[in-house]
Formats: sequence, C-alpha cells, structure tokens
Amino acid sequence: MHPLRRWLLIVAPLPILSASWSLTHWTGAQLNASPEPNHVVAVPVAPRVAGLVTSADHANAADGALRLLCDTQAEHWRRQLGPECAVIVRPPFVLAGDLTHERLDDWHQQTIAPAMRALTYRYFSTQPDEPISILLWSTESSYNQYARRLFGDEDVSVYGYYRPQLRTLVMNISTGGGTLVHELTHALAAFDFPGMPEWFNEGLASLHEACRIREDGTGLDGLVNWRLDGLQSVAQAGQLPSLRDLVRRRDFRGPQIGLNYAQARYLCLFLQQQGKLDDFYQTAKEQRHADPTGHDALIGLFEHRDWSRLDREFSSWVANLRRD
Repeated sequence: MHPLRRWLLIVAPLPILSASWSLTHWTGAQLNASPEPNHVVAVPVAPRVAGLVTSADHANAADGALRLLCDTQAEHWRRQLGPECAVIVRPPFVLAGDLTHERLDDWHQQTIAPAMRALTYRYFSTQPDEPISILLWSTESSYNQYARRLFGDEDVSVYGYYRPQLRTLVMNISTGGGTLVHELTHALAAFDFPGMPEWFNEGLASLHEACRIREDGTGLDGLVNWRLDGLQSVAQAGQLPSLRDLVRRRDFRGPQIGLNYAQARYLCLFLQQQGKLDDFYQTAKEQRHADPTGHDALIGLFEHRDWSRLDREFSSWVANLRRD
C-alpha cells in the first residue's frame, strides 16, 4: 500500500466537515480506537503582567455589556441542559456541562483563562465583544449524547469541535485540555483576524493541541505531538506536498485533510522555532486583503524568498524532529 494512503487510513483523523465546523471528524468508522490525549503542559496560574488583558479586564472595559450578554447566554444553557448540568459565567465565556460548578471553574482558572491571556498577549489585539460558550462533558458517552441532543450532531470527533456560527465549543474534556485550547484559538482569532487563511487557522489552532503556557503569561509554545508520525512517514516517502501548494490549495478539507492538518501544524511549529510565527501572524493579518492566502507574507519571512529551498529546509527539519 502506498505510504501516504496507509497514513491517511491508519494514523490521521479524517474529518467529515460541514461549512460551519472547524475541527476534525472521522470519515466512516473511527479507526483510532484509543486516541492519544491532547494536553496542555500544566503551569501555575499566570501572574498579572503589565499590559496583559484578562477576560475580567475586558468585561470591565465593556462597562458590563458583555456580562449582560453572557448572563443571557447562561440562562439559555440552563434551560437547554436542565438541573443535571452546571453553568457558570466568566466573561467573555459561559461554561456549562456535566461537571460541578467547582470543576468548571477549575478548567477556567487553570486552562482557559491562562490560554486566553497568553494568546491575547502574543497575537490578538481585538477582544471578544460577544459570549463564547464552552460546553465541557466528562465522558465520551455524555459528550456524544449532548452533541446529538443539542445540535443533532453525529459521528463527531472524539476530542471536540467548534461551531463558529454559535460561537460554541463542544468538548469531550476527558481527552485533555489541548483540544480545548485548539478550539479556543479559533474562537478568539475570529474576532481579531476575520478571513484568516484556512491553512493557517487550522495550523495555528492545531499547534496548541499540545502546548506549554509560559508561567509569566506572555505566550504559549506548541510542542511536538502525535501528528508528527504520519507527517514523517509521508516525508520519508518523498510524497510531502510543497509548502506553496499547501498555502494556495483550495481543498484543504479534501481527500488529504489529515496530511494538510499535520503539515500546517508543523509549518507553524517550524516558524515558532525560528522566531517568525508572531511576525507572520501580524503581517498576514495586515495584508489579508491583498494576500488572502498568506503566500507573500510567508515567503517574505525568508531572505532567500525561494519556495524550493524552503521546502528542503522544512523537510529536513521534519525528518530530524523527535517526540519526547
């Protein structure tokens, strides 16, 4: 069997995606019966940093308007979910699920708020002015049950997904907090970088599936994760598409979606390790109307401006990466 086909069938999560969904869904049966957890490296709650925006700061700056919207959204979820579920408000977030109030607050304090601080400090200058709902389910069974009950969703990713039209994250939190930060990246980026190129939107979010939040709150760094194995197999077979094709492709969610996710994620990690990721985000955002795919912004980061050379450098770097 061709190495690329073998990887796509065995390793990569191949999604069935509607236009409104952002994260992977399996095609047909879920082949990975025991998916690897996605984790955020645990850090102490980040201390206040000068100039660092928190969700509470934003709520105060909005003079209570966002809080009122969040309270209204919370009432919606209380009606939908009933007394067996808890709901808490932490503007701009409304958290709900089959966890206790205390556990919901723990997820906010230990993962969501630190990730938002880090993402805001590093990338996002425009803060949410609408509620973001985060539905956390304690088991795969309850996650699947409520996905069907609330949205009619079947065959969803074992990890979780995001419904951008509803600004709602739906999470199987038993798989770890990494997918939560992945989807949180999408939700926050929508306010700051509308029209973000699809490959970069998914690459940056996927980068945060496994990440370390800096203790001073000034950023978060992607780590090597399970997507590397398949990417290296394809690269070793000489079948890795060019980065120029990745950036320009219109079928990111087509037949090679698992490969596209992996390549986009590791391109973002490549840029991060070279200290170029932050600059790329800002340049791509500023030039999004003239350069909607980020093609010019990406190659402009490199003095050689040579796509073939960039492919060689990237392929060599991928081949030498190792999982801890």
